[in-house]
Amino acid sequence: MPSGPIPTGGERQALIERMVAAAPDASNPFRSRKTRRKRARILLAAAEHRQRTAATEPFDFRKYESFSQQEAGRNGTATVRERETVN
Repeated sequence: MPSGPIPTGGERQALIERMVAAAPDASNPFRSRKTRRKRARILLAAAEHRQRTAATEPFDFRKYESFSQQEAGRNGTATVRERETVN
C-alpha cells in the first residue's frame, strides 16, 4: 500500500481493485475476491485511523529519528553518531 494520504472516491476504488487483483502471497493469503476485498477495506480503514490519530497528537521531537537513522536500524548498520560515540 502506498504511503501518504489515503485516496478518496474513484482513486480509493482503484486502489482497492489493485489490492484485490494482487495474487495471493504470504502477506495476503486470501484466495477469494470477496475476502481480498474485505482485507483491502480493513487495511485502508486502519491506515485512515492511524492518520487521523497521528494528526491530533502533538509532535515529540525527543522521539524523532531521521530517515537515515531508521534505515540504519533496519539494516543493522551504525549511524555516524553511533560510530562517533563508540570510538
